[in-house]
Amino acid sequence: MQVTQSTEEKLRQLEELFVKYGAVPAELNPKHRDEIEQRTIFSRNGSFFRAGTAEFDGKEFLLLSNIDDPKFAALGIMEDVDVLPLDLEPERIEKAVRYAFGIEPYPEKYPDY
Repeated sequence: MQVTQSTEEKLRQLEELFVKYGAVPAELNPKHRDEIEQRTIFSRNGSFFRAGTAEFDGKEFLLLSNIDDPKFAALGIMEDVDVLPLDLEPERIEKAVRYAFGIEPYPEKYPDY
């Protein structure tokens, strides 16, 4: 899937939110990451996070992926994924990061957008 400039901007914004809330780039698996065009994995409090995209039914979405196992993170394998509409407002994207990072508890009805 070709990532457009606006999609790239959204992915960078998502990664900037990772950093805003204390995540740091983890130099995990750079060789394979480049081969399969995965984005940088970030670590925070023993968990690993990555921004990405996926297409479902011809529509592009942002992915906020994470895992707690460093062995899987080193292979670029993520376990949990939040799927976010590409046109989701920045405030809602930030809220999704806060949920994923455990800063705010997930609401009973999630997603709440």
